[in-house]
Amino acid sequence: MQKGLPVYWKPLSLWNRGYLACALAMEALKQYITVKYVRMADFLLECTVAWDEKRYDKVLQAYARPKLFIIDEWLDIELTKNDLHAIKELVHRCAAKNSRPPAIFSLRPL
Repeated sequence: MQKGLPVYWKPLSLWNRGYLACALAMEALKQYITVKYVRMADFLLECTVAWDEKRYDKVLQAYARPKLFIIDEWLDIELTKNDLHAIKELVHRCAAKNSRPPAIFSLRPL
């Protein structure tokens, strides 16, 4: 967890996915690491609404702030050009802030 490397894991069931996300977040919090959990669809929807309301930068800053960022249901939905831009911008901001790749854990069911 200290290395900040991206992880992609496909658990066997929804229960395993939720349990792993909770366990990772709890361990990070014990080590005083800030954590943010979000579903991919919710993140993209919030970015779209923020763009329309002229607060896009503030939303991306809030998402780039934590050391551990857990994205659930990673790429389960079809992405638009704007969605891809939001994801690339988030990764860029995380990497620029921490001088390393963001710690993104993608927990996706089979």
